[in-house]
Amino acid sequence: SPGQELVKELKGFKRIPLHVGETKTVTFQISPNELYYFDEMTQRYNIAPGLYSVKVGPSSANLPLQSTFELTNGTLYPDLQIANIKIVPAFPLKGDKVQFLATILNRGTTATPSNQPLEVLFKVNGTDVSKYSELTESISVGGMKLINGDIGIRGDFTWTAERIADFTVQAAVNYLNAISERNITNNSKTAIFKVYDTPPENLALRKLAIASSIEGAGLEASRAVDGNYATRWSSQFSDPQWLLIDLGSVQTFNQIRLYWETAYGKEYKIQISDNGSSWADIIHKTDGVGGIEKYDLQTAARFIRIYGFKRGTEWGYSLYEVEVYFLEKTSARDGNNLQEIKDYVLYGNFPNPFNSSTIIVYQMPKDGRVSIKVYNTLGQEVAILVDEEKPAGKYQVVFNAKNLSSGIYFYEMRSGEFTAVKKLCFVR
Repeated sequence: SPGQELVKELKGFKRIPLHVGETKTVTFQISPNELYYFDEMTQRYNIAPGLYSVKVGPSSANLPLQSTFELTNGTLYPDLQIANIKIVPAFPLKGDKVQFLATILNRGTTATPSNQPLEVLFKVNGTDVSKYSELTESISVGGMKLINGDIGIRGDFTWTAERIADFTVQAAVNYLNAISERNITNNSKTAIFKVYDTPPENLALRKLAIASSIEGAGLEASRAVDGNYATRWSSQFSDPQWLLIDLGSVQTFNQIRLYWETAYGKEYKIQISDNGSSWADIIHKTDGVGGIEKYDLQTAARFIRIYGFKRGTEWGYSLYEVEVYFLEKTSARDGNNLQEIKDYVLYGNFPNPFNSSTIIVYQMPKDGRVSIKVYNTLGQEVAILVDEEKPAGKYQVVFNAKNLSSGIYFYEMRSGEFTAVKKLCFVR
């Protein structure tokens, strides 16, 4: 009956031979969810009592086994379930205040009572954080409600992301058993979420930039420091050419990233200056290949100049972005949570899904060579993000997919005997 478990073992079926001398019995479990129909008159989902037939076979055109059962009226109960757990912000950084929400489904045979508060409790790593406890309109049969844990267990209803790690959040509906339900074993759900490190500050972002020349309107020097990987600086089609960035004051930095367009520099220097007139070479590249070129160094300057001597193509020099960072050095001790890094970890990228670029974080418990490569769904390599010797520590790398098609990709980390693969979604 609709008020019972609605679990029916269909008897009378013939046994299906798999091999000589071997038989199997088929058992079906039917819940209200499989029996709902939408009543146009009441604009609600209902379950109709009556005679039902079940057919089984190797295909829809061949269903040789069949049986019937009768569904009769009985006591009606709601059945509350947690469909999804949401966190806001979706990709929390260390120090963020996080809120928890959940979607509640009623998979039962009657609406929830309107005179009884709907109770939902949220826990993080087993500790009560917030709850929802309000009189609400009934959740109809087959209906859903989005709720927010807006009552703090210890005052503030938000949860503070105090360290970088993986956490488990659990949501439980009707945890006080105040509402009579058809089934109380499906009232909780858990999900894993990550707290990420704050992305480093790009010291070159939106700073003054000038160039020796531009190809045309819309390709000015400022486009290489606007933070948009879809815009670019492009020079005239001749050698030499240069791009100069004024950081505004003398800044200490230890990494420079160049994001080349198809027109890249084959031979170029990266130069620095405190006064804009006396220059010192810090990088001399003679075999540039374009794409993303990253340089780790340790220096300080106000002005940075990329001076191109030889183009890699018939066109000019073209840079989507120039980024300058001072990255905190990490060791076998994680400076974020003061816990020793004991394992290799490849974290999920953020944001995901992403448009143009996303950040991948990984860690190594000991010195060694590490590679991170990106593959499409056919297993073809589409990008090499890391392939070098690294000291033990925690790192992050930017994956720019501007030249790829939208879709699903996989990134793989290898270091020693450690291998890990994760999925990312690129949406234009």
